[in-house]
Amino acid sequence: MWAAGVKGNELVEKLDMKKDRIGRVMVDEILQVADLPKVFAVGDCAHFQAKGHEFPLPQTGQVAVQEAVSLVENIVREIDGRPKKAFRYRDMGSMVSLGERTAVSNIFGYIGLSGFMGWLTWKLVYLKHLLGIQRKFRVVLEWFFDITYDREASRHKFG
Repeated sequence: MWAAGVKGNELVEKLDMKKDRIGRVMVDEILQVADLPKVFAVGDCAHFQAKGHEFPLPQTGQVAVQEAVSLVENIVREIDGRPKKAFRYRDMGSMVSLGERTAVSNIFGYIGLSGFMGWLTWKLVYLKHLLGIQRKFRVVLEWFFDITYDREASRHKFG
């Protein structure tokens, strides 16, 4: 459950565009704003209703990244004179660390893990998204100390 709330950019509130009840701009299958050719919205500012989904896509990082990739591809397609492709969302799942080597994860919407295996999956996905081999090495070293030593000894930070 997420109770903190998510809100799009305040600039969007001031724009004269069709919006949903929480202020997201209504977009079509290519993420184009209704009635405004060559104007697009993605991420927290966009209300996109995917086929097969009961509700608009959530305001999460994975949705924003997939929308951005699709939009860039369509801009390139337009420059090249090719037809645009409809945005297709692929649910990669969700994960949350619950602390002390425990997490829950749902991978691709149908593989559920919890406890240590959920935590290990969460760590591996986190590691995959880190940039730079040095940073990855430092994080793995810190995790090694966290797993093998008690809490006080694992507090040492490297780098």
